[in-house]
Amino acid sequence: MFGIRWIFAILVSCLTLIPPARCATDDSVESIIAFLEARDSAITSIQYTMTKVWHRTTEGTKLLAEQPPPGEVLELDDSETPIRHDFTRMRQGEKDRLEQLHYQDDLETIAGHILRTWDGSIGKVYVPETRSGRVERQRFRARTETVERASFEVAGKTLATWLRDTKDTAKVTSTGDLLEVTFQMMDGVTARCILDKTKAYAVTHYDILKGGEVSYTMSMHEFQHCVANGVDVFIPCKYEATNFFPRVNSRKAAPKPDMVPLTEAQITVTSITLNAPISDDQFVIKFPAGTRIYDEFLGRFLPRASLEPNDIEASIRAQAKTWRSELMQDEPTTQADAGPSPASAAAKPVPGKRSFPVAIGSAALIACCVALIIVVIFVMYRSWCRRKRQNSAP
Repeated sequence: MFGIRWIFAILVSCLTLIPPARCATDDSVESIIAFLEARDSAITSIQYTMTKVWHRTTEGTKLLAEQPPPGEVLELDDSETPIRHDFTRMRQGEKDRLEQLHYQDDLETIAGHILRTWDGSIGKVYVPETRSGRVERQRFRARTETVERASFEVAGKTLATWLRDTKDTAKVTSTGDLLEVTFQMMDGVTARCILDKTKAYAVTHYDILKGGEVSYTMSMHEFQHCVANGVDVFIPCKYEATNFFPRVNSRKAAPKPDMVPLTEAQITVTSITLNAPISDDQFVIKFPAGTRIYDEFLGRFLPRASLEPNDIEASIRAQAKTWRSELMQDEPTTQADAGPSPASAAAKPVPGKRSFPVAIGSAALIACCVALIIVVIFVMYRSWCRRKRQNSAP
């Protein structure tokens, strides 16, 4: 009896040491979607700093030089030379801030600095080295292997959104603690993700396939365990990515591109914080006086002189408000592509569209040609009839 009690006590103690597993109730697509959406909604803000060191492969660089994109002439530097970029990002709701540092070949000396922000309605870019800035109407896209891209997103959309959009065709294959989730992103493009159930369905690897061939791959090696509003979140802190470039093998009976590695990147996340409050000031760039600023709302550069930071900000917000009110009224927006104003556009001939006098002259010329052809046909017909009568006369 004494031995049974001891065995029971040991079993209970062991059970209390096992952390509760927070995972989907089953391996169905609907269950995975529900879990991922609950996890994503638990994260209200994220801050992190990461370092990316990447290079072009020798084979990929040679292939890119031989097969440049149509209409482009590429001047490529030496391959295999590592390039370092540091990123510091803050996101809270729809607001976003991304600071990027470029380094020289020694990977230690800073060569350039770019700051981008989105406050929910207005985007800004500032380059301190050139004292230049830009006001943008659309939110910027981080075109690099960000933490979100390694954790929650595929091609700018969350994994939960992809699965919900493709839940009728998405496939899930279970192998122990790993799940392989496959879904179609568009015609000819498929995503294949590996989820780890022991890490709260964190993505450990994913491939993007085009025409059945891998064109992009990302592998996560180390994770940091975080807790957001009581929900377990595993954030990758070391991962790598490879981008491929197609090479057509003409020796095959049915030519099919071989995917050659073009770039390889290693990313290290040095710090990460979830759900810490972030001041709204972090998402607004206040351009220093004297900055040369291009305003997409106006379609022109703002005057560099006589504008202080507060005056610049007031002018930008007033113009953004006017532009959006015009948009709401379904009126054609001015400077949609930083082009001429409506008045100047009306004064200048539009390419491909003829002016009224030119159109009248062209129509008259065509009418004269048609009339001449009719007259010639009529004269030839009269002549033919006259000859026919003469030949038939006794």
